[in-house]
Amino acid sequence: MEKIARENLGKTILITAHGGVLIACMCYLGFLNCEKATCDDICKNAGISKLVYKDGKFSLEFYAFDEYLADYRVGLKLV
Repeated sequence: MEKIARENLGKTILITAHGGVLIACMCYLGFLNCEKATCDDICKNAGISKLVYKDGKFSLEFYAFDEYLADYRVGLKLV
């Protein structure tokens, strides 16, 4: 992620990954405690996190945002 960020300064980049990879990245960057992270910390399907890379550091604007999906969950029945 750092290499991608450095090579694309000033651009908006979209990176997608599975929840396990994302939680590992959040731990590596120091936004989650690896020793205390649980399955509840894993980003749900289609959750969005926003990192900003500036001055050689990442900041986390939000993690695992998925409220935009609320309308799609109504009436959803799992079998």
